[in-house]
Amino acid sequence: MRRLRDVRVRDFLERSGEAVLVEATDRYRTAGIRSFGKGIFERSAIFGSETKYTTLWRTRPGQLVFSKLFAWEGAIAVATQEHNGLLFSSEFPIFDIDDSQLLPEFAVYLAQWTGLHERLRASTTGVGNRRQRVNPERFLAVTVPLPELDYQHHIVSRLEAALSQLPSAVNRGRAVGLGLTESLLNYSFDGEREVPTADVMELTGRPTEVVAGKSYQVAGVYSFGRGMFRRGRIDASGTKYSTLFAVREGDLVLSRLKAFEGAIAVAGASVDGCFVSQEFPTFRVDRSVCSTRYLHYLCRWPAFWARLASGSKGVGSRRERVSAEAFLTTRIPMPSLVRQKEILCVLDRGVGELGTLAARREELLGALRPSLLNAAFSGQL
Repeated sequence: MRRLRDVRVRDFLERSGEAVLVEATDRYRTAGIRSFGKGIFERSAIFGSETKYTTLWRTRPGQLVFSKLFAWEGAIAVATQEHNGLLFSSEFPIFDIDDSQLLPEFAVYLAQWTGLHERLRASTTGVGNRRQRVNPERFLAVTVPLPELDYQHHIVSRLEAALSQLPSAVNRGRAVGLGLTESLLNYSFDGEREVPTADVMELTGRPTEVVAGKSYQVAGVYSFGRGMFRRGRIDASGTKYSTLFAVREGDLVLSRLKAFEGAIAVAGASVDGCFVSQEFPTFRVDRSVCSTRYLHYLCRWPAFWARLASGSKGVGSRRERVSAEAFLTTRIPMPSLVRQKEILCVLDRGVGELGTLAARREELLGALRPSLLNAAFSGQL
């Protein structure tokens, strides 16, 4: 284990930033900083007349920036070439890094380290999280463990090698989980009697005239069998449709444009009473022959999406539309209600356990970055 020296931040940072006077008619590229070490992001450009600040501060690559209001929860970052020339308000102090003391590449990891965030949290002012401000003097007075430059190079190379593997590890884990889920669905539906969807559901429409001055809560359908979601409210003036259609819990809702890639779902309680456009045909399920929970799993089955794709119209993925008529002729496995219950027991248990494993995997991978950073700043890497 390497012993690291405690160094005050003021020993390697110096207040900087190029002042830019704000003119009402000029346009400015402004930026902010995400919390939890997630870096700088560019905001929408604004005119000078749209800000209360008379001066903004330009940053360049290699400078460290933090948020006075949210530094205590990790709103600290080092600017890269991508951020060159972005402007910050005075709420985001900018500092030059003394690279004879601190490598800018190492400073990137220092900004992400939760140990620094915790030390800043202990030095905040104000009452409650909303006003826990970190002023520049307090920031500069904090001490951090800092290795010599050669060891900083070593840590940077080790961290880059390890952390560069995280995205692919996450993607591989998710792909395995999806593959196992698909295999379980294939096993569950294989060999069951098949019928056209028209045998278990019918196209239903609950038309509602769009009235000027009113707003409507609308819903959408995720692709890849991920269910429905609330899209927010729209005013009558915000839609080209003169008629919308109400959705009820238990309906099956189809996206004509994206059904071929799994944009099909059973409506849950969260979207009951929402509205969809005519691009989302809605079907009432005959629950005397089909469980909506069984149908929920069927909507997650890639083989079902493939059958819908074969009935789509148009050229290319941009226009592969599935009509309500084509959907109603699509054949699906539809055993008796008794058999559906047996299948649901298998799927509830199997998919539930896969979901638990996936959540645990994501948790472990999510903990890897802070664990590596803690090791780096305690001399163990």
